[in-house]
Amino acid sequence: DENSIFSFLDEMASWAQIAVGGLHLAEQLLAVDTTHKWGPYRGEAEEPDHADNDEAVEEAEAAVDDEVTLEPSAEELADVTLALQKVWELGAKLDPGRDYALDVQGYANRKGDDYAKRPLFRYVADDVLFGKSTFAKLIALLDNYEREVGKAEHRTKAEKAEESAFIDDIAKTPCLRYLKAYLVSKGKTTSYAFKRLLGSLWFRTYASQRGGPEDSCGFEHVFVGEERGGDARQVTGLHNWVQLYLEEKKGALDYHGYVAYDHRRPAQDQRAMSLQFTWKDADDGSDDLKPTSTSLIGTSPELEIALYTLAAFSKSGDDLSLDLDDGLTVRLKCILWDLHGAPVIRTCYPESI
Repeated sequence: DENSIFSFLDEMASWAQIAVGGLHLAEQLLAVDTTHKWGPYRGEAEEPDHADNDEAVEEAEAAVDDEVTLEPSAEELADVTLALQKVWELGAKLDPGRDYALDVQGYANRKGDDYAKRPLFRYVADDVLFGKSTFAKLIALLDNYEREVGKAEHRTKAEKAEESAFIDDIAKTPCLRYLKAYLVSKGKTTSYAFKRLLGSLWFRTYASQRGGPEDSCGFEHVFVGEERGGDARQVTGLHNWVQLYLEEKKGALDYHGYVAYDHRRPAQDQRAMSLQFTWKDADDGSDDLKPTSTSLIGTSPELEIALYTLAAFSKSGDDLSLDLDDGLTVRLKCILWDLHGAPVIRTCYPESI
């Protein structure tokens, strides 16, 4: 009858209101920004998920000069050394003689004797260094790690946020955008997963010694440095010039002189340098030796990340040469470890040829 029909229609209207309310709730939940959540790389819940925010990436890319070619050519895809040169060309670098100056001094022998009575860096323009966004975010990361090998890393939520901010910032730069296009073309990642790959590759922790705790990550080893214990304590890693400068500036690092197999003295404006130093351990006061370490000089953090990441994914291994602005040629040495099916950086550094 008519009453039954109206009763049925009222009931259907009630259900429709419930459904609409559910849709509004779903929209609110989906609107939550999960771009920087701490989520999985291949399912590991404790690792950062640096997923690309397409809108933010597009805005950053639009701000770059349209004349800059950021897509790899067929020749660069076929020859990784050409791709490395393109990354070097696109990467930001400080100007030697204006932004910084070196004081090379004497040749260091393998006994650890000090042949440099003055600091390596005559000066660095701190307003330039700290005024550049990617440098500032790099510097914020340098105090986040345990120096001693064998001591587990326990990153705080704030420290993970600093890692995410660093990845987000460098991903906007031309050399990282080129790297992204290169790796996507090679099938190593997708446009969406690129930042997640960088985060896992450089910041995922692992045990540096069999059976030990998760005490290291690629970024810590390459950019910060570590200390191997035992009777003869030595520094491992530490291949970043900004860390060298800052530790020297506060009196913790003592430069001993340059290292060269042919004893050839580096130029004061050279873009890469092998050197020897000791690094003071604030915990026990020991001066730990690094017999030989090679670093690029004056390079931006995004340029080093791009070069080393590209080299690490290449099958050419130790044969990757790079011509620098100053006529010097270096070989990029990179070692990748496989961690439960995901690649992580063990070490990367330049080596003089």
